[in-house]
Amino acid sequence: ADRPLSPSSPAPSTVAEPPVSGPAATEAQAPGAPPSEADAAAAQALGTTTADFALTLYRQLDPDSGNRVLSPASISLALAMTASGARQGTRAEMLSALRVTDVPDVDASAQALLAKLGEDSTLHIANRLFGERTFEFRPDYMQRVARSYGAPLETLDFRTGAEAARVHINDWVSERTQSRINDLLPPRSIGSDSRLVLVNAVHFLGRWATPFDPARTSQAPFHRASGGDVSVPTMTRSGRERYGADEAVQVVELPYADGDLAMVIVVPRDVDGLPAVERSLDMTHYVAWTALLQPNVLVNLSLPRFEIAPPDTLALRSSLERLGMRQAFARGQADFLGIADPASAADRLYVSEVFHKAFVRVDEAGTEAAAATAVVMARSGGRPQVATVTADRPFLFFIRDTATGAVLFMGRVADPS
Repeated sequence: ADRPLSPSSPAPSTVAEPPVSGPAATEAQAPGAPPSEADAAAAQALGTTTADFALTLYRQLDPDSGNRVLSPASISLALAMTASGARQGTRAEMLSALRVTDVPDVDASAQALLAKLGEDSTLHIANRLFGERTFEFRPDYMQRVARSYGAPLETLDFRTGAEAARVHINDWVSERTQSRINDLLPPRSIGSDSRLVLVNAVHFLGRWATPFDPARTSQAPFHRASGGDVSVPTMTRSGRERYGADEAVQVVELPYADGDLAMVIVVPRDVDGLPAVERSLDMTHYVAWTALLQPNVLVNLSLPRFEIAPPDTLALRSSLERLGMRQAFARGQADFLGIADPASAADRLYVSEVFHKAFVRVDEAGTEAAAATAVVMARSGGRPQVATVTADRPFLFFIRDTATGAVLFMGRVADPS
């Protein structure tokens, strides 16, 4: 789990997989060359939208008070690949739901963002399309997603071997997430009418810039969202961090050792204050929280070790429909003629479901996180201050790229035990 994700040999039916993470993923940029100002602006244009999309989607998920983790970047990239082949009202709804209506060229921005994120050796991103081997896809679409998203097409037999295809896709995801994301596609999620599955996989293994000393970890109470206290291993350290606070929350940012990635922890001041914080969760508050962060504040931090590994896959269709993405799911109404232009109306594509699964573990050394998303398409400076942050109550966390604003992972810790 602590070694870099290594590429595997492609299956015989697979187009050679181009590098997704790293500068080589951008054709206009020579490997190792610094990004141009245009590339940096394009990456930031798309990166900052992931926060808006994340917070809006988070509020649409089925309400519960348990632990939660998702990867807005993974979901955004998988849906952006899909939207690249959508047209007219279907495309407009998808871009609106993704909060990218003001991004002039989403594909070019995705290419620039992937190149920027790929500069961090601890972060590995892979995209791939799995298509029915007898179905004809538009070559221009396949070339575009290969160029912008590093996503080759692998052909499979969905018509007579749907279950074998599902297992194969799940194995691909597992391999690219160091076995952290297993069984992304649940049983019967792929059928004989399936024609295309667009998949994104993310794996992150980051070391803290300032690790916690394991000798200082001890049992401490945590006030659970469900009521009652539980004793959990709690890490402590004192050091200068980026910190801010208002009347409702304390915010601290913990950088990772390499690149621009950092974890932002939002701890409510009230022990039972997270529900109120979550009800107000929007882009305005998120921007305000990050704006609170001031450098060089001496912070006495207590943070529980935690691991969130949901056993079940999230089905996002209903949540995305509530965000206004409706035509894409409507059999006979969805317009994905940019992906395929079949002669028969019965063979027109629509999105049958969007599946997502994520994992996160935080300990004294750092953070490991992984996620995958599958879109299944079927036919039709200042005065020094000292702050004490004790995360002994339910809190939020965000893992973000500080250069582009991209939110890679976010979630809620309701019970670290």
